[in-house]
Amino acid sequence: MRDLEPRVDRAMVHRSRDSEVFVTGFKQVSETAWRCAVDAPTTHPRIASAGRRMLPVIVALEIQRQCGYIAAHQLGVPFGWRFVILEFAVRWLGEGPRLSSTGFQGDITVDADVTHWWEEKPRRVEYGFLLCNAEGEPVGSGRGLALCLDPSRYAVMRQRSASISTQETVAWMPDELVPVHWNDQDRFLFNRPDDHVVSMALLDAFLNEVSATVSAGAVDGIDTQFHRFGESAGPIWLSISSDAATNMAEGTFLQGQTIIAHATATLRQGR
Repeated sequence: MRDLEPRVDRAMVHRSRDSEVFVTGFKQVSETAWRCAVDAPTTHPRIASAGRRMLPVIVALEIQRQCGYIAAHQLGVPFGWRFVILEFAVRWLGEGPRLSSTGFQGDITVDADVTHWWEEKPRRVEYGFLLCNAEGEPVGSGRGLALCLDPSRYAVMRQRSASISTQETVAWMPDELVPVHWNDQDRFLFNRPDDHVVSMALLDAFLNEVSATVSAGAVDGIDTQFHRFGESAGPIWLSISSDAATNMAEGTFLQGQTIIAHATATLRQGR
């Protein structure tokens, strides 16, 4: 992939540190599609601490998010706008993205569409992607959907969401719900100081809970829907269930009496 654009600037993928940029270049291959070079080195803490031969799912989600944002900006979404993730999914193909001694190197082809929800309303970007390893073999696929908002519209959305959520109560929650913990100093999950619990932190909590309580096997895929912001001012709870017959685990995130997200993981035992 020598004919790609120079290394991606961190602002293009909404990161504040170069060490969190996994896309090294990109090239337009059709009117709505881009091919992005990917390098996820073993020196990155999330890969170094995984202790597995497979690219961590949470890193794969970050890689596909970065590629989706590149496509959105190439299709006209201005820099400085905020993206609000609505849906996120990734699944492994074949043996999945194996790690080499240097990490994972490969490429993603992302096909995207940016539309106005309706006249004078937020734009949204919808994309699908195919992940290939360095040998060109397909090892993963998925999709994403996000709202794209100018800063003023985003500020209004956040103000409305926060005012609603702070009126809720968690007093009714049953015992089987577990509290969600997050570290807002984790610069992989929290790119910048923020006023809410970002979607990646919720996904990380779900994947950790699946690994700790449901299955010691690998997660082969995850499909998520986000319904509203998770507010850092109050507790967030996770209800999780699994079905051994289908190798599926499902999680529901709640804040007060409000469901803020759903997540479904596909498991492969013994990998």
